[in-house]
Amino acid sequence: MSAQASSSIARPRATRSNDDTVTNLPPRPGAVASQDSKQIQLLANHFKISFEPGIFYQYRVDFEPEVESKGKKRALLDSINEIWGRRYIFDGTMLWSTKNFKDCGVDTVDRDNNPFHVALTFTKEVPVGGPDDKTDVQIYNILFRRNLRHLKMIQIRRNHYSKDLARVFPQDHIELWPGFITPINLHDRGHSITIDRTWKTLRTDTVWDKMNEMYNNFQTDEAWHNAVAADLTGAIVLTRYNNRTYPVHGVDWNQNPASLFPRNGRQTSFADYYLDQYKIDIRVQIQPLLINRQRRRLPQGGFKEDVIFLIPELCYRTGITDEMRANDDLMKRMATITLGPPQERVMEIVKFAEEIASKNEEIKADFAHFGLTLNSKPPMVPARQLPRPAVMITPRRQPVIDYYDQQRNDLDWIKQLRSKDLCSAAPLTSWAVIYPNRDEQRVDRFLGAIHQFGRPLGIQIVEPAWFPIRGIGGPDYENALREAAKTKPALIVVILPDKTKGRYDRVKSLCMAELGVTSQCFVARNLGPPDRGPNPSIMTKLLLQMDAKLGATLWTMELGAAIKEIMIVGVDVCHPSGLRGNSVAGFVASMDNNVTQYFSQVCIQQTGQELVDKLADCMHNALRAYQQANGKLPKRIVVYRDGVGDGQLRSVVDVEVPQVTKVFHIFGEAYKPVVCYVIVKKRINTRLFAVDPANNRNLLNPMSGALVDSMITHRGWYDFFLISQMVKQGTVSPTHYHVVYDTATTPPNILQELTYKLCHLYYNQTGPIRVPAPCMYAHKLAFLIGQNVKALPKASLNTTLQYL
Repeated sequence: MSAQASSSIARPRATRSNDDTVTNLPPRPGAVASQDSKQIQLLANHFKISFEPGIFYQYRVDFEPEVESKGKKRALLDSINEIWGRRYIFDGTMLWSTKNFKDCGVDTVDRDNNPFHVALTFTKEVPVGGPDDKTDVQIYNILFRRNLRHLKMIQIRRNHYSKDLARVFPQDHIELWPGFITPINLHDRGHSITIDRTWKTLRTDTVWDKMNEMYNNFQTDEAWHNAVAADLTGAIVLTRYNNRTYPVHGVDWNQNPASLFPRNGRQTSFADYYLDQYKIDIRVQIQPLLINRQRRRLPQGGFKEDVIFLIPELCYRTGITDEMRANDDLMKRMATITLGPPQERVMEIVKFAEEIASKNEEIKADFAHFGLTLNSKPPMVPARQLPRPAVMITPRRQPVIDYYDQQRNDLDWIKQLRSKDLCSAAPLTSWAVIYPNRDEQRVDRFLGAIHQFGRPLGIQIVEPAWFPIRGIGGPDYENALREAAKTKPALIVVILPDKTKGRYDRVKSLCMAELGVTSQCFVARNLGPPDRGPNPSIMTKLLLQMDAKLGATLWTMELGAAIKEIMIVGVDVCHPSGLRGNSVAGFVASMDNNVTQYFSQVCIQQTGQELVDKLADCMHNALRAYQQANGKLPKRIVVYRDGVGDGQLRSVVDVEVPQVTKVFHIFGEAYKPVVCYVIVKKRINTRLFAVDPANNRNLLNPMSGALVDSMITHRGWYDFFLISQMVKQGTVSPTHYHVVYDTATTPPNILQELTYKLCHLYYNQTGPIRVPAPCMYAHKLAFLIGQNVKALPKASLNTTLQYL
């Protein structure tokens, strides 16, 4: 089924990377709790595992001829397991056994009677168990995950799902497979497994069905081909005959199921292959083939790219598409299933843990053979409740603390803000409005609402320059934008007829990359019905966003006496969907002690590149901007780096941190600010739950400000979990912060409180968010450039929040 690409990349062979073996990172300083914080207890989804003290014997396994498939390797090992026994752990290269045997070579055959030679070479003894067990967690993860097959669960990548318990939406051609995430890691209290519920979204119609559906929308084959390629490139598909997922890198219209490829020394058609291998009869012989490219490591070192061709008729799209997201009714119906309350989630997790720990005999026998024990009771962990920070509003910096809405269980200061002057409002005196003629009546009401809701905020507003357009096409808006830009407005408001991405992209690209003007897009339907006018809440938030883009300080907060002459930096990378564009790094740095004014820069990188290789240039420009704004340089720099996984920690320290520090000498040999580099991780599996004070049998989401920095944190790391946001549905997800570089040995309580307060300074939401504001600004900037603008913005916009 696969055809090998001709190119090989000669590179040194890399050793296995494991997040818990990353060394030379700063350890956690001595804990110093805030005097205002409150000690609490939270339930965590980390289940203790332990091994009886003993020895695993590690062997390298080689196959001649070479075997690519891990499944086939395991089948060959099983056919000759009289040597090492039925129970062993295998990762595709290394085998671990409780039996100690000599190096050996054994001849065997596969199910097609092809001969193979399997050679096992002893490499080392691996001590396991005991209080100081530091065994490679990969061994434990393999052992644990392979046993989930006894629960009739299907493994898709690293997670396991239950097809038999799928929830089906027949009218939408969608089904949801329930599953569990089960990573094992080394934490402060030892090895534990983090168990969390997850869902896999699958189409029930095939990719070929969808391609046929699209065919009727195009007049030419070429247009259809282009549309199909644009839709599928970057999508993830699942083949149910082997339950594997593949990213689609393109569509090959020159091949079909009748095309030939080499197999076992002869030419075989794809159709014959599937009939022979899986007993599947391909129905449509004229369909094209999907292209998947995979890079595999060669035994002698380096990599080789393989090309796998997939049959659309046998592929099912996974994940949530933009089309699905636009279907509000579907998303609500899915949310009722996937976003269960905390109590329901914990019950399902504990039931799953108990099934593994004691109820399945096959699993019990395998665990007993290797000496593994799982405690199915989730632990209570010590935590702290950070005090709710005061939000400063009005020019006099009036503090607002009571912004908890008990009825909605939400933190939101929009009510207090709506009737008060902003801290420092920007005048709306030089602006333009572009709108379709058909929406003229709505736009008149729009201007009235701008005056009505803007005055209480202290915003000075004058009549804008009007630019009506007859049509709603891209050229109509482009011509109007060019005319409006000639008046040199500080802001252009663009009224759009709908959310069509192409039109929005063109407007943003023209404003940011060519005209260098700040813009605000607004969909006409949000102006409300002609007989009622705009919604007050929508208009207030629109005004706040517009004024923030013009440089206003909407609100602020007291960050503490220790946080002076500081620059807070946010860094994130966007990988545009579809695998068709370059990756984009967003860099945002604060320019004032209130952390409300920013400098921003964008770096265009290679597709899929996560590490930022132009940080030195960004930091140099940010320091210059800070010096110009303040007359001096910052004494402290805190970098919040979003989007980095545990496997890239060493690379961040080796590649990104030196770029930040190497520019300091440009400002003089004496300039040596203290630097703290913090990795921000949102995609984590840890969940925290609070006991309901009114009913100790019920579990709730913890309040904003709940913090954990022991027991379930990583051993040897300076890290902590923080819940800063409030959620109205489902289970809240904490954010994991990991300090990988710190020249000041910043006390944990100072960094934790600063981080929490920064989560309240994002001007697109009148409430705390999940990450510090500079982090979210960097994400917004990178996403806007990567998904919509696809070009560098004008330098004149670098000191505005034009990406809000």
